[in-house]
Amino acid sequence: MDVLTPEIRGPRTPDTAATTAREKAADLWRLLRPQQWVKNVFVVPIGMLGVTAWDTAALDLAWALALFIAGSSAVYVVNDVIDRDADRLHPLKRSRPVASGRVPVPAAVVLAAGLLAAVGLLMALRPITDSWPVAAYLLLNVGYSFGLKRIAVLDIAIVAGGFALRYLQGSIAAEGEPSVLLAASVFAACMMFAAGKRRHEIGLADARHRSALAGYSVPFLDQLIGLAAVTTLLTYALHVNEIFSAGASGVFVLLSAVLVAGLVVRYLQLVLVKRQGGDPSKDIASDRVTIVVGILTGVCLVVGTVLP
Repeated sequence: MDVLTPEIRGPRTPDTAATTAREKAADLWRLLRPQQWVKNVFVVPIGMLGVTAWDTAALDLAWALALFIAGSSAVYVVNDVIDRDADRLHPLKRSRPVASGRVPVPAAVVLAAGLLAAVGLLMALRPITDSWPVAAYLLLNVGYSFGLKRIAVLDIAIVAGGFALRYLQGSIAAEGEPSVLLAASVFAACMMFAAGKRRHEIGLADARHRSALAGYSVPFLDQLIGLAAVTTLLTYALHVNEIFSAGASGVFVLLSAVLVAGLVVRYLQLVLVKRQGGDPSKDIASDRVTIVVGILTGVCLVVGTVLP
């Protein structure tokens, strides 16, 4: 007889169902881009500077962070769904879960809807007027996803505007009075980062993944980066002058302005000399000089504006 016995049938094949489920869960997690949440962690707390009621500030900060993490993750998922064909032309983006086909479009849409529902629940925890920055962020990014991203300069202005809205959300959550100058400085700094990213992308062999690149050139972007850098420093210097009158500790606040200037110069070096800038978050987080100077800047801001 030719019937195999259990002894010669060989070892049982491993159950791949659990492995497949874990892989799918991992891909859904990647869709949220948790590595990008650091942007919220860096920008939202800026709105907390000057807060005195720290017994409630921690909860305010947690609420604002959760709101923007859920909102930005929903935007990332929607963008990945809409850009899946263009992403396949990019050497790195082609491996994203939706572009690669590992996550079906319907599953991604359900995930985005769940994230938006989470945003709605978080907004309901406080007066609706407290959440206008995240609502504006979502509206801006709807326009971005459905066409505005194809318009050069406007595309990076929308990205930078999202960071200014993060700052405003943190300030409103702490029931503080937002600084127009500080919001303008955050916006200008992020314009600089976004322009640096476009400068890197324009040098890729196949630039069809982003149609707005047709409206850019390296010389133009170099000018734009320089203009944004100067604007960042000017508006921050004016903000320093503004908070002096509010009783801030002058030495530490003034030192923060010097350190911010150092951060801007270092970023210019990374982009224009070292040819980085393709992923600003990764470039900044992996640069020791930026990390050290950034920590010192944060300490000076806290000592100068929170402790007095």
